[in-house]
Amino acid sequence: MKQFMLPGEPTFSYCTPTKPDTCVNALHDLEEFLEIEGPYDGVIGFSLGANFALSWMINKIQKNANRGQLPFKVGIFFSTADRLLECKETPEKSVAPWNPVEIDGIIDIPTAHIWGTADSHRANSQLASLACDEDNRSIFVHDRGHEVPISAENVIAAAKTINRAIARAQGFN
Repeated sequence: MKQFMLPGEPTFSYCTPTKPDTCVNALHDLEEFLEIEGPYDGVIGFSLGANFALSWMINKIQKNANRGQLPFKVGIFFSTADRLLECKETPEKSVAPWNPVEIDGIIDIPTAHIWGTADSHRANSQLASLACDEDNRSIFVHDRGHEVPISAENVIAAAKTINRAIARAQGFN
């Protein structure tokens, strides 16, 4: 993203993972929005957006103790930037990375996960993909960094990965 920004240009974020209250508030905002405007066919996220959407889904599943209550049929995630976060709504509000073993395969909707081998966050993308059911997840790893693929070859491969997830959401295997 830096290549598209001016030096020192401010950026904006849904939440700051080091500030738990911002994460909990953002999750509440998303929950409220989805209750009013949802459900949606799918969710798509890049970087922190992918992290946020996946974290929200896991928190929702854990809160409801029911895997069938997500307002999305499919999820598409590019370059997940950070560990997936468990947000606790205790009076002091806390945020901590989920233990990957606790959330292995917890998201059962079809998902597409796309990241690059040169992405400094690639380990987080791989861990995030493991939170999704292995029979319903599609993965494409390109040869670039923390970005949405742009070369013709990588765009085609990413599109096939996304189409596979969408087809699964529509009942085609």
